[in-house]
Amino acid sequence: MSLWIKEANEINPFASLRLLKFSNMLLCCLYLGCSNQYHFSSTFTGLWYLTGLIGSTAGTLLGEAMSDRIYIRRTEKAKLIRNPVFLEMRLSPQ
Repeated sequence: MSLWIKEANEINPFASLRLLKFSNMLLCCLYLGCSNQYHFSSTFTGLWYLTGLIGSTAGTLLGEAMSDRIYIRRTEKAKLIRNPVFLEMRLSPQ
């Protein structure tokens, strides 16, 4: 079963709305919708992309710090009970 076709000759008109769960698609739609409909300047509509950049950067830095803390905590715990230490410890669901 395809994303676009329900059965042999039926097309789902709402299937494209699933693409809005991706932030880059949502930002592009907001940019195009707001710039044409409300006559915003290109500078103002560029701010839509800037907020996404700031959020992505903050999330990356926060995720990196959290990953490092998890790895350090798990390696210290493993060393105390004399278990082997490996790089994938930051990914394991313990």
